[in-house]
Amino acid sequence: GCASAWKNVTMFRRGRAFQQDYQVVSFSTVGKRHLEKTGKIVLPSSALEVLTRLQVDYPMLFSLKSDVGILHAGIQEFTADEGNCVMPGWMMDQLGVIDGDIISVRSAFLQKGSYIKLQPRTEDFLNLHNPLVVLEIVLRDFSALTLDQDLVVSYQDSQFYFKVKEIKPLDANSKAISIVEADIHLDFDEPMITKPKAPPPMEDVSHAALPEPTVLPDGTLDYGRRRRPRKLKAKTDSDKEKEPEFVVFSGKGQSLREPRASRPAVAAAPAPAPVSTPATPVAAPVEPKPFTPFGGHARSLKD
Repeated sequence: GCASAWKNVTMFRRGRAFQQDYQVVSFSTVGKRHLEKTGKIVLPSSALEVLTRLQVDYPMLFSLKSDVGILHAGIQEFTADEGNCVMPGWMMDQLGVIDGDIISVRSAFLQKGSYIKLQPRTEDFLNLHNPLVVLEIVLRDFSALTLDQDLVVSYQDSQFYFKVKEIKPLDANSKAISIVEADIHLDFDEPMITKPKAPPPMEDVSHAALPEPTVLPDGTLDYGRRRRPRKLKAKTDSDKEKEPEFVVFSGKGQSLREPRASRPAVAAAPAPAPVSTPATPVAAPVEPKPFTPFGGHARSLKD
């Protein structure tokens, strides 16, 4: 009945699928950088004429095949130059192509998805406020997702990378789903790269007050783990007898009126020892000669 009729229509459409080879051009090259954040392509107007003739219904979805792999995308518009397929740079990276390379574009018939599990590359996206809501808004610019593809999400001048880990329902041939006007449950897997957790800060005990000790039954002081316990020795009666009793002003006084004899003798300071010097020889006395007047010798001026 209805099921067989729908199967025949599907086979008919698949038999007359749109397929064409195009030269790849990036959105940045043609001045449409605002479309770099999407998951859609731009085809020439001639492609729209063929798709209309083949009665391909909305939403129009396409598989993009290169020598590296396959991705699925929606259509943004039909304004590209003839022979060109314009797409986002992230899509070209995954297909392993650059401007001027050739890819095969084919119309695709994908089931509406009901479940998607994404694995973020890092935990940064999960730290955003309401990451699920953010992702639902961003995915409005996408039309299809392929299993195991890398998904690039741009949000608030930042780029977040995901891996499509699981989709439902899973078609064995296309391994892709349509997310256009679909009620999809989003789930996240553990991030590929997790930041190591910082160790807890060490307790600063340099100025911490020591706890009051606890006296244990055996006389030991317990300071916890901060100090070693010290055992107190109880005093005995013999120890008390050895200790001298303290008496106030117990010294012996002296009076200035007491006779000198009664005062304690003060030892005199020892006399300094004589210093010995070497003896100097003394000359013998000389007897003076008697005085004689005019006893000198005469002298002449003629001498």
